[in-house]
Amino acid sequence: MDSAKIIMDFYLMHCHSFLSKHKAERVETYDAQLGKLKKAMGLRHEPIHACFLGISGIGKSTLLNALIAEEKTVLPAGGIGPLTAQAIQVRYGDKASFRAEYHGKDKINQLRFALEQFYKAEKKEELKAIETTRDDPAGLDEDYKKEIEEIIAGDGDEHRREKKENLIKQARLLITNKPIGDHELPYLIDGIRAIQGYRPAFEIALSKEDLERIDQLRVSVNKGSKEHTEDADDSFFIRLSSHAAGYFAPIIPKLNPRLRRGE
Repeated sequence: MDSAKIIMDFYLMHCHSFLSKHKAERVETYDAQLGKLKKAMGLRHEPIHACFLGISGIGKSTLLNALIAEEKTVLPAGGIGPLTAQAIQVRYGDKASFRAEYHGKDKINQLRFALEQFYKAEKKEELKAIETTRDDPAGLDEDYKKEIEEIIAGDGDEHRREKKENLIKQARLLITNKPIGDHELPYLIDGIRAIQGYRPAFEIALSKEDLERIDQLRVSVNKGSKEHTEDADDSFFIRLSSHAAGYFAPIIPKLNPRLRRGE
C-alpha cells in the first residue's frame, strides 16, 4: 500500500479523534494539510510538463536522455538542427515499446531536390539520370523551391549556409548513419534515389551496410508507421536509438517511446 495512504488512514483512524479531544485548536490546521495531501495524491498520475530551453547543441537532449533512460538514447541527440525538435512523448508501461510515424515520399523527394540543386550549383552541370526530380513533383511546392534557391543564392550568409549544411547532414545520417563524413553529394543523391526506388544518377556503388539501411528506410517510408515492441534478443534499444538519433531520425515526424517501469 502507498505510504502516503497509510499515513492518511492512520491520522483519520487514530489521530483525529485524539487531537479533537486534547488539542482541538490544531485540528483545523492538520485537516487542511490532509486536504492538500489528498489533492497531491490525486494529481500524482497526471503528466508533468517541463520545458528545457537552450541554443542548439548545448546538451538539452543529452540531459533529458540521462534523466529518463540513463545511458540509453531515447530522445534525439546530436545537434543536427530540426532533428532535435521532434515531437516526442515518453511514457512508462509494463512492456517497452515505441510507435514511429514516418514521413512520406514527399519529404524524401524534397531532400533529394535540395541535394540535386546544391550539386548543380557547385558543378554547373545537369544530372545525367533520366529520372530527375521534375518527374516526381510530390511535395515540391513553390515555397520550398524558392527556399532552396535562396539558400544557394545566399551561400555566403551564415544562416543560409547552416541550413544547407543541416540538409546535407540529414542526408548523410539517412544514408550512412553518420551526420559527418567524407561522402560527397553524388553518393548521397544516389542513396536517396535508392530509397525512392529510382535508378542511380551517378552509377556509384553504395556500401553493403548502407544498402541494408536503405532497404529498411524504403519499407518504412512506404508503410507510414510501425509499432516496435520489446524483444528477447535485447535489440529494442538499438532500434529505438536508430529512430531517435540514428539513420531513421530524418524521416520521423513523431516518435512515442514507452519504457518498461524500472528501466
